[in-house]
Amino acid sequence: MSAYEQRKKDDEQENENLDAMILQTRKKNARCAEMESKIDGLFSNYNINLPQRETPDQP
Repeated sequence: MSAYEQRKKDDEQENENLDAMILQTRKKNARCAEMESKIDGLFSNYNINLPQRETPDQP
């Protein structure tokens, strides 16, 4: 196998790994958003007011 083919194969494997990491991160973010929504709902039910948080810029 030539050096080019090996680098291409390595790059493809790295891309697959990064895609898996992105998918996992998106699932975790969705779960966190769901939990945050539930917490906000509970706080609202019990009139718990917290200062507004700053939302970070998303890439």
